[in-house]
Amino acid sequence: MNRDLYCDIDRLIYFTKAKGEIMNVKSEAWMQLSIKETVGIYIYYIILLILGILISVFIITSITNTPNIDVISYAIYGSLAMSSIGASSYYIRKLYKSCIRNEIASPANEFSDKLKKIGTIVYLIIRPIFALGFSILVVVGLNAGKITIVGKGILLNNGFIFICMFVSFFVGFSSGKLIKGLEKKGGSWISTFLGVTVEKENNE
Repeated sequence: MNRDLYCDIDRLIYFTKAKGEIMNVKSEAWMQLSIKETVGIYIYYIILLILGILISVFIITSITNTPNIDVISYAIYGSLAMSSIGASSYYIRKLYKSCIRNEIASPANEFSDKLKKIGTIVYLIIRPIFALGFSILVVVGLNAGKITIVGKGILLNNGFIFICMFVSFFVGFSSGKLIKGLEKKGGSWISTFLGVTVEKENNE
């Protein structure tokens, strides 16, 4: 009986070590940034966050106090601002979690590390810009589906602006998942709407 107990303990120790090794592999540093570059990315996100908040407040107060506004223009500006808030919030969180988990490595002088560094910087800078582009897509989509046609004119009220801003925040926050979804479903959507067959790339 003692022998069986020792065998169970050995198996438990082996399983624990194996699980620890797997967790260490998953937590390996994939970002290549120096301290100055990391701080610079933080400043970039904070500026986007503050600008998004200020513009959003301005849009909301302007809607409340100004009659006969240009609904589409305000919807675009408000959506860009809220998308900026969402994207910067998500990637600030992603960056500080990577710092805490030690997932950021200082780049060496090797060519592969320099490439990783360039890819990391481009990844962190361009994602919020993607989110801004998606926010314009939100305005276009909601304008196409939620308009009220009376006679020959198109009536849009202030509620349309708030809907666009609300949706754009989540689009900005989840822009990474949206990009992955477009990679998977984009070809089938083009085939459906345009009748064009889109072949998948081999290097996806």
